[in-house]
Amino acid sequence: MVAFRNATNGQGVDGFTTGTVNQIAFNRGTKGFVAINNEFSAWNATLQTLLPAGVYCNVTRGVLNAAKSDCTGEKITVAANGTVSLSIPANGGSLVPAVALHINQKVSGGGGGNPICTSVPVTFRVSNANTVFGQNVYVAGNRAELGNWSPSAVNLLTIQGSGANVPWSRTIQLPPSTPIQFKFMKSGAVANVWERNQATASGNREATTPACGSSLTLDVGAFQF
Repeated sequence: MVAFRNATNGQGVDGFTTGTVNQIAFNRGTKGFVAINNEFSAWNATLQTLLPAGVYCNVTRGVLNAAKSDCTGEKITVAANGTVSLSIPANGGSLVPAVALHINQKVSGGGGGNPICTSVPVTFRVSNANTVFGQNVYVAGNRAELGNWSPSAVNLLTIQGSGANVPWSRTIQLPPSTPIQFKFMKSGAVANVWERNQATASGNREATTPACGSSLTLDVGAFQF
């Protein structure tokens, strides 16, 4: 796993998710992905990565061969939309109950190119929102996937730690190569609080989603009061 740490050095933790309290998965930016199963039964799940599409070696069980054409152990396929379908074995067995992928362990010729897809992963992250107890942070925008400018379960961000000003983030599947408008907002406990207007023609934050096979992280820094 030293190679994994080297490959993902300087990357943040994105898209943290759980199965049960003993099953976790997360991305290290666009460079790596980890899923760990500490249950005494297998974890079967489709999970979101931020890796380019292709075939990767699960480095908990093997690495690339000398020709970089195959893996010495388990291979995992990242689909065009960045997802992986996994069956991670139970803890306590003969196999390591984990998957670890990184950009330097992608099989040559193992996918990529110009895939056709209907969605791509876009990660939204904001910090310094000065939240109070009972208040959540949302990314609201001009698409149904972004709540159509309203707070809902689809655009609720996940807090990364504890405290009033820690980051909130979420990875949302959006259509590829599509202009979007969005703002962050706080809702719950007290009246809704929106970010102020931005220095754009629309007054909103603006971005364009990436092409198929790519991902985008929109880390905006501080909530704009």
